[in-house]
Amino acid sequence: ASVLAGLARARFVHFGVHGRFDPRTGWWSGLELADAPETPQPDGLLTPGDVLLALNVPQQVVLSACRSADRGGEQSVTGLSVAEAFLAAGSEQVIATSRDVLDATAEAVMTALYTQTPPGELADAASALRDAQRAVMATSPDADWAAYRAFTL
Repeated sequence: ASVLAGLARARFVHFGVHGRFDPRTGWWSGLELADAPETPQPDGLLTPGDVLLALNVPQQVVLSACRSADRGGEQSVTGLSVAEAFLAAGSEQVIATSRDVLDATAEAVMTALYTQTPPGELADAASALRDAQRAVMATSPDADWAAYRAFTL
């Protein structure tokens, strides 16, 4: 099954992958799905444009991938982040990162998030993320927990 077909059937999805950021427009930013020939792009990249073409997207999305909420700064009015693409396509809640994140930080934030809230049960993504960030801040004050953002409709 293709990635987009899988997205159409899911209520919740978590991507724990590398993110690629295109600072020119953001349109060639995306999630690196290694060796995934079923993605629309030949290099396995799931781009904002691919997400917008999906027939259906999960209600809840977690993008634990570097810069998955980055759209290129104030100068890029035409760009769209992967997180914004999921919202535009119909997702109700998205958790994503605004900048690069160390693997250890991603692991700490996601572990704290899912310890408090089982996957797929993010009734309030913003509150769940805030609680996870507070937990990480208490145990790892130098971790960049603030790179994670919650977006809701």
